[in-house]
Amino acid sequence: MPRTTIADQLREVIRSRGLSGYELARLSGVNRSVVSRFLAGADLTLGSVDQLAAALGLRLVEVATRRNARRAPIGAPVDSTTGTSDGTPET
Repeated sequence: MPRTTIADQLREVIRSRGLSGYELARLSGVNRSVVSRFLAGADLTLGSVDQLAAALGLRLVEVATRRNARRAPIGAPVDSTTGTSDGTPET
């Protein structure tokens, strides 16, 4: 199973919401060229990732928890105590 990064998950949320780089830059306050490079696969600073996540109504703790969740599609509730979508502990 390929490893999914927080950045990959954030890009997927952006794509699923149909946001353009311009719209995301405007909503987040992150420079448009930085957003464009991120959408093309470049890395971001943690601060910029946090700004993008906040503009999407997400918190980094939620994104990081979802990263560890088994079979939890983005947008699905994740139990913060177990890190899974079904409440079972990670194995």
